Amino acid sequence: MVNKLVALLGSAAVILAVVWVGRMDKVEEGLTDFRAMAKAINEDQKSTWRADPEAKIPSPEELKRMFNLIIEKKKPENFDEAPEISLDSDELPANFHPREKWGFCSTFDSIRDQSSCGSCWAVAAASAMTDRRCIATAGAESSPLSAEDLLECCLNCGYGCNGGFLYQSWSYAKSSGLVSGDKHGDSRFCMPYMFPQCNHHGSGPFEDCDKHHYVTPPCTRACHPEFKTRSYVEDKVKLKKSYPLEGAQRMMREIYTNGPVEASFTVYEDFLLYKSGIYVHSKGKEVGSHAVKILGWGEENGVKFWLVANSWNENWGEKGFFRIFRGNDHCDIESDVAAGIF
Repeated sequence: MVNKLVALLGSAAVILAVVWVGRMDKVEEGLTDFRAMAKAINEDQKSTWRADPEAKIPSPEELKRMFNLIIEKKKPENFDEAPEISLDSDELPANFHPREKWGFCSTFDSIRDQSSCGSCWAVAAASAMTDRRCIATAGAESSPLSAEDLLECCLNCGYGCNGGFLYQSWSYAKSSGLVSGDKHGDSRFCMPYMFPQCNHHGSGPFEDCDKHHYVTPPCTRACHPEFKTRSYVEDKVKLKKSYPLEGAQRMMREIYTNGPVEASFTVYEDFLLYKSGIYVHSKGKEVGSHAVKILGWGEENGVKFWLVANSWNENWGEKGFFRIFRGNDHCDIESDVAAGIF
């Protein structure tokens, strides 16, 4: 009798475990059937992009931490007016990658990784500023600028790994400057990024991002112990101007003249499935806002797009990049943009 009871209890435990796992999967997917969504996107003959049906979707809590960029209604007090650029639309090429104009810079193709930290606002800003400094100095100054410096020490930039403001990074780079710094563990520069690379929404060579949620490091104002070239203060470089932009044509003129910019866009559930192609939102609800670097544009099969560098390492998307529809403020990507001049 006892053996039968144990067996029955064991069977019940297995059944409950199966039911529980099923419920957990559903919670982690935010009650959205992402596999069905990916299938519908890939089977749509009009779709301009491919979805990954095997993408790992973070929990709703993780999504809130990931896409927590904040758009300020009021621009920073030290912001400047955007410079006037006298270029007509017909003077801009149909397709543009900055290496075609500034081949002396090798920074454009570098993809960073924000890791398990909501620091897209800092990573995208530092990446765009790195490109702009290289361009402004004709390649003489191509050291990467530090996202870690922004993350740690910009007190007006927001909440560190829990989200930040779009424009304040550029304001800080003008008033306080940034030191050099690249990827995690790279002690060739003053302040390398604190957190290691991880797998974002898919398989890869790293640990999955959802295994950690890093907290904002304290502001040290000190270079890595192995960096002996200059002190923290000596390594600082400042923007001469920082300013906001808006609108596709204004953005194209700016990028063509001065280099990549930082932009925000609204993230919807289907973007979490992105694999390749020109992303056009069609399915799913809004999950938050994200900051990225826009470095160029183009047109494929009659569809205009922005070329965008993400901060989820090279194993995501098109080797770390993605393309998104250009010209009608798709997902608000042409509404809030920041730039500056060294």
